[in-house]
Amino acid sequence: MTMGRDDKFDDGFSEMLPVPPSAGLGHNRGPEWLPVGAELETKLQTAHKDTLDRADELRSKNGSFRKVETTAELKKATEYVRQLQAAMTALSGAIDIERAPYRVALGQVGGILGEPHDAIESIKKATEAMMTTYNQKVLREERRKREQDLAKKRADEEAARAVQRSKHAAALKAREAAQRKIDEAAVSAAAAAKPKPPPKAVVKAIAKANQAEREATDARDVVDDYRAEVTRAERAVKAPAAEITRARSPNAVQSAQEFVDFREFNKDMIDLERLRAFIGTEHLHTALRGYVTANNASIKDDIRNRRQPLKGVEFFINQRTRVGG
Repeated sequence: MTMGRDDKFDDGFSEMLPVPPSAGLGHNRGPEWLPVGAELETKLQTAHKDTLDRADELRSKNGSFRKVETTAELKKATEYVRQLQAAMTALSGAIDIERAPYRVALGQVGGILGEPHDAIESIKKATEAMMTTYNQKVLREERRKREQDLAKKRADEEAARAVQRSKHAAALKAREAAQRKIDEAAVSAAAAAKPKPPPKAVVKAIAKANQAEREATDARDVVDDYRAEVTRAERAVKAPAAEITRARSPNAVQSAQEFVDFREFNKDMIDLERLRAFIGTEHLHTALRGYVTANNASIKDDIRNRRQPLKGVEFFINQRTRVGG
């Protein structure tokens, strides 16, 4: 996309076209004034030259996107898909404008404008498939690292709790020892003819008990810190795929989306009672989509724990790539 004079970024794409494109003069007149055949083709090629040139430009860049294996390639592919989407929208708008006043020429309009639309849509899907493969790798590796980090933090917390228990026991023991020294000194003082300052042993025992109390308190604070880290790590592990994989290009944002999918269903085995509330006049696929929407979280939990919530259909975690502005 070519940016303004003050912009520094140039990703190799020409400027986005306005959507929908403006129609030529006379676009709202009746069929008797509208060209057909070669005349129509010339009109469309002329009126929508920028849109068609843009589609050709994007199609020519298809060879530059054979794989997505790095973050840099992911960002470039994100921008490419965004440009493809814009071109598809422009072509769709052109088709809508030109088809409205036509009846006999719909096939020709679709052939001229629809063919490049379908071609770049195919490119878009292929590029998104590569992006999804990369996102799956990123998501898998990042979740593995977060699980490992969580396991380490939990181990650190448990080790800190063991130290806390030891320090607490030592403090309790020191307090009891100090109290015995105090009691012994009190008995000795009562038997003496005049008051005496506390023996050094008592002072030392009290100081030791106080130090043990401080160490126990410090150990408890350390446990609290580790507990907070574990909580943050647990939240990181549960973060949605979109948050983990989100990446930006100049004009778009891409992220992985996890969604419940299904395959290989047997309509004679499916528990229709559990689907009854979602079955209307639509076919069974629609009913299953409705069931997934209503029970998405529990089905994901079932899948991750190697369970299937319905007989006759296999649910699985699928992925797709979403590119948006």
